[in-house]
Amino acid sequence: MEENKKLERISNFFRYDIKVKNILYDVAPREEYNYKDGIIEYVDKLYEALDDLYYYIMDMTLFANPSEVGHVEKLFPVYKNLLGECKEDFGKLTQFYETCFSNLRPEIVQLAGTECFGYGGFGVSLSKAITVNELLHILHMNVVNNDRRFSSIPSIKEKINDEGYLISLRGNSNIVADAIYEAYPLEMSAGVTDILGLPNDKVLMMIRD
Repeated sequence: MEENKKLERISNFFRYDIKVKNILYDVAPREEYNYKDGIIEYVDKLYEALDDLYYYIMDMTLFANPSEVGHVEKLFPVYKNLLGECKEDFGKLTQFYETCFSNLRPEIVQLAGTECFGYGGFGVSLSKAITVNELLHILHMNVVNNDRRFSSIPSIKEKINDEGYLISLRGNSNIVADAIYEAYPLEMSAGVTDILGLPNDKVLMMIRD
């Protein structure tokens, strides 16, 4: 039961990851909003997006350090206040979208690249994020680089590659995951490999160099 809950959470994480990216794309500022009726519609879309983004991001923080979740909770009221200050000014709404939703500072990308390595887990604090995109980037790096989370899920099948490293099929046995495991070449030059089968024929792989 506990294993199924872990798999469901991981599956939901990636499902919500896609939903957040779709929302960010859908509410990006466009010239078609830059007229009276369009502005009103755009403001409504941004408020609705804030509510949806909060729901999805908060669910994704199940994989974060609990002590840092409070930072995420505090960000969204700030976003809402800043949106209210924009009123129906398209230029200000465009700036709001960039500064609260879409921006991803190079230092965050660099920090995540250097701290989230070696499949060690959470390397960058969520408290460093100031936009939705930065929250998403840090959360994503945590999940895909967390070896402990993978190895905590029992394996279904195992084999050894030609270099002596373990290849494991974990989680749910599904058509896609089984096919990848069976076809995965033993002669491939790679370290320990985990193939994680998720609900609805989804698959997540972790390959160590």
